Amino acid sequence: MSEVDATGMLNCIPECAVGVYNTLRTLLWERATYWRGQTLHSFTNKVFSGPQKRTSGCGSPRFYYVIKIFLIQKRLIGFLKAQSLFYEKYVLMLMSFFMMVCSANAQIKDDIQKSKERAAKLQTLCDDYKASGNANVDGYGDAVKNAAILAIANSVQLENMYKRQIGETQDGVTDVTITKPTLDEWVTFAATVAGEAASIKTATDKVQAAANEAKKMAEEASKQKNPMKAAKAVKTAKAATVVVEFGNIATPILVEESAAQAKAVKEIIETLKSGKNL
Repeated sequence: MSEVDATGMLNCIPECAVGVYNTLRTLLWERATYWRGQTLHSFTNKVFSGPQKRTSGCGSPRFYYVIKIFLIQKRLIGFLKAQSLFYEKYVLMLMSFFMMVCSANAQIKDDIQKSKERAAKLQTLCDDYKASGNANVDGYGDAVKNAAILAIANSVQLENMYKRQIGETQDGVTDVTITKPTLDEWVTFAATVAGEAASIKTATDKVQAAANEAKKMAEEASKQKNPMKAAKAVKTAKAATVVVEFGNIATPILVEESAAQAKAVKEIIETLKSGKNL
């Protein structure tokens, strides 16, 4: 190992070991210049052969320094390996943490995109919705429509707040001047999202009565003998059936959307409470 190579290792040694390293370098490269690059076998051959014979007692001072150098070098290499392993684990830990954060953010973005798609479907259903003229059936249809309108509004609000939170415009352009929503704003919005559940329950509580009413209307229309009254009854029965079908199609989308919004908002709040950025 050259002095240049060893000096390069200094970058891998923590600050607490710099003093030890500097002290050892004097012994390794200044006092042992002659022995640099030699093996332990060649050292012992040089020490115990030729004109210099081993003396009595503790042995040759040269042999003592040879062994001392090898022991210190071995310990230093072991220390460097241990530190290298520590930093490797530390870097892996940071990478894992970074990947988890990126994965969570990617998941939130995906959830918001799917929320937009569900909101678009609900909007189309609401645009096509028409009352049947029957109070019981329309009560169900109106309740579903009101819940859908709330879910659509919350979906738009969720996307707007998320864009502000990550510092982007609605077009996806980074804008550092955007004011991020506070944690309290997110908590308040979470309560609004939770209100969707009550709205959906209000609608689903009426579905059975509406379905029974539509079925009854269809049966009565089929029994009507008067042609004019029969035509009107059939038309009303069909309109009632359409309202019930509207509710049956919209409700599953509503339930999924409400759960997804609550999940996304919860994850955002937990991230902000932990002090992390989205």
